[in-house]
Amino acid sequence: MENTVKSHNIGIGREQGIIKFTSDMDTVNHVLADGEKSINTVSIQICTLDAALKDEAPTLMKIDLEGYETPTLEGASETLKKQSLHSVIMELNGSGKRYGYDELRILDMMFDYGFRTYSYNPLKRKLINLNGKNLNSGNTLFIRNEALVLERPKNSPMVSIFGKRF
Repeated sequence: MENTVKSHNIGIGREQGIIKFTSDMDTVNHVLADGEKSINTVSIQICTLDAALKDEAPTLMKIDLEGYETPTLEGASETLKKQSLHSVIMELNGSGKRYGYDELRILDMMFDYGFRTYSYNPLKRKLINLNGKNLNSGNTLFIRNEALVLERPKNSPMVSIFGKRF
């Protein structure tokens, strides 16, 4: 018998509704895929990112949805058009396959909104153009305004870690 717990959290997706999440998998909890079974689930109300951020002007977003990024981006067209939004950090690790999503669609969508893909070398304070997703890490940086993003580390104070300055 399935043990479902009610929650007051809000999720983000393609449209308003209710979806079920796993609740006993720690950092890899995720939206249940069609046909997937889990004993411990949480029913979550979802809305679009556009509805959640309607009156906001985000500058940076982190999207890590264990494969559910595609429908979330489909509900975020107005948010992704906002010129205030210069960067999105997104985990792309192949988890979308569980829902039948191809990460190439995510790359295409983000490119259509004017974002390009990068990784960041913190030791050199340098962006590295990827021309695709980050193959060395799950996180890919989608940046629309490279000059603005590069201005921050250039003007930030150096830090010392174990006697080495960065």
